[in-house]
Amino acid sequence: MTEAEKNSKTQSKTQTSKAPHYPSYALLGLYSVVLLLVLLYGWLSTRPPSTHTSSSQQNTQHDQFARVRQARDKLDRQLKIEADARRQVARSTPVIQAKPDHHRPCFPVQPDSTKVIINKKHCFAPLDWSPTDLQMVEPGHMLRAEAAAHYRAMQHAATEAGAGFSISSSYRSYGDQVTTYNYWVDQSGKEVADRVSARPGFSEHQTGLVVDLRVDTCYLQCFAGTPAYAWLKRNAARYGFIQRYPTNLYHITGYDTEQWHWRYVGRHIAQDMQRKGIQTLEVYFNVAGGNYV
Repeated sequence: MTEAEKNSKTQSKTQTSKAPHYPSYALLGLYSVVLLLVLLYGWLSTRPPSTHTSSSQQNTQHDQFARVRQARDKLDRQLKIEADARRQVARSTPVIQAKPDHHRPCFPVQPDSTKVIINKKHCFAPLDWSPTDLQMVEPGHMLRAEAAAHYRAMQHAATEAGAGFSISSSYRSYGDQVTTYNYWVDQSGKEVADRVSARPGFSEHQTGLVVDLRVDTCYLQCFAGTPAYAWLKRNAARYGFIQRYPTNLYHITGYDTEQWHWRYVGRHIAQDMQRKGIQTLEVYFNVAGGNYV
């Protein structure tokens, strides 16, 4: 055998021995691909919901919150507009046009001011309100501090002028007025009682700014003929007092004439009313008066 034939035979054997290894490499590669596919499938089946789905849910919640905020802001704006409108109406509407409280047939007022108007259309709030600065001015009779000081000065001046007087009634509590009003109802009936006495919660005496005056044993109607009444008509305004229920003004004040009933309103108002010829607080302040609502 020639050298060339030997070499050819050797190469043929080498190729034959190597050939079987090629299929094993291919099979290993195929196995690897399958394994990767299995692992990928397992990961896909167990992973959390997709980021896209979670983002969609978040966007939905955000939209809901946004709608709620918009509705709330709109309501806040409406409430603010309504509140501003109510304040404008309150500032521009005269007291006489206000609506009464239908749970209590009157216009409730806070009676702390010496300017307060209590009549058959304006009552205390609360009905049993009482002053906190009452002072004794005569035995058994009290007034608020400011009114008390001016009453003492007025009484002293009247006494010096020979026209002295004293108090028959001053501050009366809500409970006191219940007794007083019921007395007049029992004596004369409700219609007459309403002309001469205030219902509980509607009495000026409860303000602590009012005195009913007398001269010795002369009470009520006879007071009109005393020197004290004549002196008061000329001088009471200098001390801040007015005759609260003048003659023939029932349709304004709601009460018949009471020459003995004097109300403290302060010197400025009393003297201004006197200069202008205004006799009632209802006219002076342009508020509702007359009979009960």
